[in-house]
Amino acid sequence: PVQSDDSLPASLGREDLRRLVDLEWKFGVTCASSESDKPVGKTFLQLKLVLDRKGDGTYENVYFELTLPQFYDFLAQMEKAKAALKQAAAWQHQAPPTQPDASSS
Repeated sequence: PVQSDDSLPASLGREDLRRLVDLEWKFGVTCASSESDKPVGKTFLQLKLVLDRKGDGTYENVYFELTLPQFYDFLAQMEKAKAALKQAAAWQHQAPPTQPDASSS
């Protein structure tokens, strides 16, 4: 079920995003609606996150809907996470600093 909410689903926490396996998205524009609260021309994104919440390879799909501004905020958070992971990987591959040899002075 797709949720129309002002935030990410309450069941989705930061720990879950650490176990993000895949993300799928669909962009949409409302052309017509029988619901009075859904204006015509409204843009939205439907997201499907594939999570490995338990870390055991059992995947769970989480579906939700975001407005365009919410999506851009979510995208910015994902870009920050990507940069942090890239930086952490770079630190892991750096050689430890060498200590000057006391006998050579």
